[in-house]
Amino acid sequence: MLENMMDALAPVVEKFLGVCAFFDNATVDGELESELVVTNCTVEKLIETDEMKKGLENILGQNHRKKKIWFGILPAVAMGDEKRTSGKVEKRLSLGERREKKEEKNTGLTSVSQAKTLLDICQKAKVVTIFNYKATEETSFTGLTIERFRKMKDLIQFPNEGKYAVCAFPNFTICKKHEYILNEKFVDLFDEDKVKVGFPAMYVEAAYVAAGMIVGSQQPNVLKKKKIIIDPKNTCVRFNFEDSRVQKKYLSTMSVESSRPMDNNLQREINKERFGFFFNDSGVNDSETGADIPRVFVGNARTMYKKDEKYREVYRTLFSEFMDLCVKEQSGPCADTGRINHFYEEDIEKWKTKCQEEGSEEIVNLLLNTDENIILASDDSSYIIKFREGQEKVEFETQEA
Repeated sequence: MLENMMDALAPVVEKFLGVCAFFDNATVDGELESELVVTNCTVEKLIETDEMKKGLENILGQNHRKKKIWFGILPAVAMGDEKRTSGKVEKRLSLGERREKKEEKNTGLTSVSQAKTLLDICQKAKVVTIFNYKATEETSFTGLTIERFRKMKDLIQFPNEGKYAVCAFPNFTICKKHEYILNEKFVDLFDEDKVKVGFPAMYVEAAYVAAGMIVGSQQPNVLKKKKIIIDPKNTCVRFNFEDSRVQKKYLSTMSVESSRPMDNNLQREINKERFGFFFNDSGVNDSETGADIPRVFVGNARTMYKKDEKYREVYRTLFSEFMDLCVKEQSGPCADTGRINHFYEEDIEKWKTKCQEEGSEEIVNLLLNTDENIILASDDSSYIIKFREGQEKVEFETQEA
């Protein structure tokens, strides 16, 4: 009976812990500067009909900075081999024994096909969506293997796309599955000499933590609290989690789970293509005192878009989208050539000048860094953004001013 109750409560507790992890990582003192929308239904219901899919795409695809939905969270995507047991208990009173009759049930998770459909909708609406595969021992820090990682990497594919999808991993373990022997004062309730109660493992889905950190990276107050130098006049869309100036400062709130570091072969496999929003549990040292800080930090911050054998950084998607919105903000769906030229000659030139100022090398949210450039195409139809790590093209549907 108690095990049934614990099995029923565990998903609710996990959901609560996941939401708490999001706010802990996204805010200062629990106050979120941005608005948050909560959908109280399953993915299956959201994409049930073509009309619902189209409506969802219209809602998500607001093309204005003040109305735009920038981020989404999609936790607990099934990998296809999850099982859940119902935990029914049959008592044999004559023998004083108890045995469990295990029954496979529908896992109640978002399937890969459902996740792909929703991620495609978010791709069209240009909403960066952070997802993770269901938290289990096999997707945790201590249980993840090279084989399991490869399956995670290949299960959902985005041929020539994926700039708005982010796979977060590994998941975080709160407690492993274990058994307790109940105190004697409870034994009479079960009419047995001893009662062992199994408590299920509990996890925090990685998407909540990753989304919290990404949202937090856009909040100036969060960055200031972490002693990261920013220009308060600038947006933070250029924040790069992999930047050496911030990687060991912008830590998650999640603790390192094991004194044994992740297998080196697995880490090499992950970093070969720089896949996903990868949490590193090797811990960091305090830059001032040298003391160990047993907290998890971000090793990779990449989308599902792959080119030249590497996955693309999240900030490149955010900055490209920011550029698009800047141009279209006063022009509607079709950017007029006058606005494009004004934006290039005024705003972008200021970004180029700013990165040349003394002390600017310490500012992590400069919109352009030294040796970077933005070039306007001769027909005013696109910008080429030349980052240090590569280039992106932002195209516009233009009209004459």
